[in-house]
Amino acid sequence: MKIFKGDAILMDSWRSASEAGLQRAVRSGKWRVSKPALSAIFLFVAFSFSIAGGAGAIESKNPNAREFLKQAEAASRKQDDGAVLELVRKTLLHDPKSAQAYALRAKSFMHRKRYDRAVADADKAISIDPGNAMAYVVRGKSGYFNGEASLEDVIKDLRTAVRLDPKVEDGYFYLGVITTVKKDFPASVDSFTKAMALDPKNKNVVQYRSAAYTMMGKHDLALKDLDTVIKIAPLEYEGYVTRADALQRMGKIDGAIGDYTAALKCSPKQYVILMMRAALYIKLGKYKEAIKDYTNAIGLNPIDEDLFLRRGNTYFMLKDYQHALADYNEAIDLSDEYENAYRQRAKTYERLGKTDLAKKDFLKAAELHKRPAEKKI
Repeated sequence: MKIFKGDAILMDSWRSASEAGLQRAVRSGKWRVSKPALSAIFLFVAFSFSIAGGAGAIESKNPNAREFLKQAEAASRKQDDGAVLELVRKTLLHDPKSAQAYALRAKSFMHRKRYDRAVADADKAISIDPGNAMAYVVRGKSGYFNGEASLEDVIKDLRTAVRLDPKVEDGYFYLGVITTVKKDFPASVDSFTKAMALDPKNKNVVQYRSAAYTMMGKHDLALKDLDTVIKIAPLEYEGYVTRADALQRMGKIDGAIGDYTAALKCSPKQYVILMMRAALYIKLGKYKEAIKDYTNAIGLNPIDEDLFLRRGNTYFMLKDYQHALADYNEAIDLSDEYENAYRQRAKTYERLGKTDLAKKDFLKAAELHKRPAEKKI
């Protein structure tokens, strides 16, 4: 049940509002994220985070093994997987039954997306030491990604991990992620709350609990969490972008515009945020402000045909058909199979009384509409 793959294009817009992710989200018309997509984003993004070491690991009696294992744990904290693999190899030469060594290697294999190897090593670690919390977290995650584990099995492993080591923040965090995917939102909120108790300043955990509240329809609680995210990281634009989306869902357009403005102060070159703010200006009938945002966005990314189409549409709303026509021409120059640009240019030609040119563009738009959609890689 790997639902995250179909919605991966939205991942960046929820976690970091990166240019590429937000652009794809805006283009697809899905930048107001759906509940299924949010579940997908939770899983895809959250599983990129690191895992803390498990508690209760049995210490090796061999001094050489202990030293190599110590170095392996240090390398693991730095996410130097190559060093981890080599140091684990040395550890196991001196102590073939080091559960923690297998657990660390499992974690590194997971980072490298070698999920079958990760599961095998996690199984080995658990068989040697059933109290190794980290091994259960790695096995649960890797089992999900290689398609071998059901959500129930993953949840069972994560619950075992937090039972063995209640202070493992990552265990509660991933338990929140998986229960979100399963749409058990009360359980998600409970897990994220426990993770927050361990690390109140971890903005990622707070933000994901906010998303869980959103999927429960508890927008006020979601908004409160996003306020906390911004207090933790007031100079990072991601929190403002996420809160702007939440405010828009609640119909608070002015507040959303304010947050997009704050986000742009943190990161002025995020042209997709300009697109988002422009779209809200249009909802308020503030077309000139929208045009200004689209113009600034074009200055940052002059090869995006969508920007020209959107600005052209805004000029069209103002009945400024000459400027609209110029933007549609630019959009088509950038993408000569842009169906919407031909259709909008046809409408503009009609308003200008150029019926022959309008007919030609309408036919071109109809021809493009009939073509099968290209499969996206």
